Amino acid sequence: MKKHSMFLLVIIFCLALSACDASDPEDLFGAGTAQTSEAEREETTAPPLETEREDTATPPVAAEEGYYQYGNMQIDLPPGNYILYEGSVLFNRISDGRSLLYTYDMDTGEVSLVCKDATCSHRGAKCPSSLIWGNLEQYDGRLYAEIQDLSGGMSAGLVRQVAEWKNGRFEQIIDGSVAAFCHANGNLYVETADNSLLVYENGSDTPRTLMDEYAERKLVVFGQYLYSSIGQGICRVDLLAEDPQVEVLVEDASTAMVDGEYIYYPNLEDILYRCDLDGGNQIPLTDRPIYPGAINFDDDYFYFRYQNVEDPYGEEAGDLYRFDKDDPSRIEKITEFPEAINRIFTVPGHDLLFIAMRGQQDEFGNTLEGSVYTVAADGSGATRLDIPEA
Repeated sequence: MKKHSMFLLVIIFCLALSACDASDPEDLFGAGTAQTSEAEREETTAPPLETEREDTATPPVAAEEGYYQYGNMQIDLPPGNYILYEGSVLFNRISDGRSLLYTYDMDTGEVSLVCKDATCSHRGAKCPSSLIWGNLEQYDGRLYAEIQDLSGGMSAGLVRQVAEWKNGRFEQIIDGSVAAFCHANGNLYVETADNSLLVYENGSDTPRTLMDEYAERKLVVFGQYLYSSIGQGICRVDLLAEDPQVEVLVEDASTAMVDGEYIYYPNLEDILYRCDLDGGNQIPLTDRPIYPGAINFDDDYFYFRYQNVEDPYGEEAGDLYRFDKDDPSRIEKITEFPEAINRIFTVPGHDLLFIAMRGQQDEFGNTLEGSVYTVAADGSGATRLDIPEA
């Protein structure tokens, strides 16, 4: 088994307890576009919240579309590192031991911290850019994330909570520590830290237990099924079953992308495959290994890069490929980057990709954050982002 096909992003935050003077920032995202269902993508607008302070948060641009970003919600642990919300792309990034929240302006291409307080150290619970663990998610015109709870101090260990963007920062919305979560069908599905699967139905504060034992990740829902791809392989759970159980669809896989019509995944030899949503009709799509961490899709295309298994970040590591999902045999190289591609993120409703590059390793062997590029879906107009350091 090739160990490089297992990509588990585990980030331990070294956060000081110093706080920022941003206790009353402006509400970042006032107007929302609604997520309804896969078949029904209706646009609605939520009423804006009051602006309380103009100098601490980035105002939004009205979003054109707001449907669920299935591709980005299946990358990394936790997933959802790049999310389109209210006309901007939000992403979290490690900087000097801190996980910070940035925003990319779709009109200007400018990158900035969400927190605009010049006196803020961007550490501690008061900063709207800090404590984001991941799992950024846009659903039903609202923004969610996993945040780190430091109320018990660093010695208490890592406690992650489901939070919603409210009043200029992320605020905890349910009790307990979580391992993963996702929204679908008007419900919130939560995998707890002790590996139980819960559902909060229709905005309820009281959960219902679906499964007592559930240790999966990268959760997305299509119809009545909850899919996952970290744990026992590519799995699904029938959410309407009287006694829900984990059904293993593909055993020899640890990474998958479910788009609602097919499941795309590299096998243990990193050959890209596609199968039906029930795991049947498994067919290879490439004749040589791909890099498992760098796969994603939009409405029309599937994006990836190949890899030399002896040197995953060497020659060809910067070459970006795609194929038409209606005809996977039409593989084309669309551009070349001067650095090794590590992750690919799509922007729903927009002709834009974010390409995160492999960073260098520090003296302790930790891989640092690499550079980030934007590029059109056809490979044109590649631009390296200028990301300000906090």
